Order: sequence, then structure tokens, then C-alpha cells
Amino acid sequence: MPRIIPIRDLKNTSQISKMCQEATEPIYITK
Repeated sequence: MPRIIPIRDLKNTSQISKMCQEATEPIYITK
């Protein structure tokens, strides 16, 4: 199931990077 995360969460870049490396499904960034 794709992950949907709000753009304000991009401040935590290390967590987002880890999430992208581990995920096999798409990750969507929303406003």
C-alpha cells in the first residue's frame, strides 16, 4: 500500500530517506 506523507514531514530528512530505501511501494508527498 502506498504511503502518503505531508510535506511538512520533509523536515526530518533522515527518516524520509530511510523510509524511501526500505519501501517497495510508492511514497506520495502531499501539501
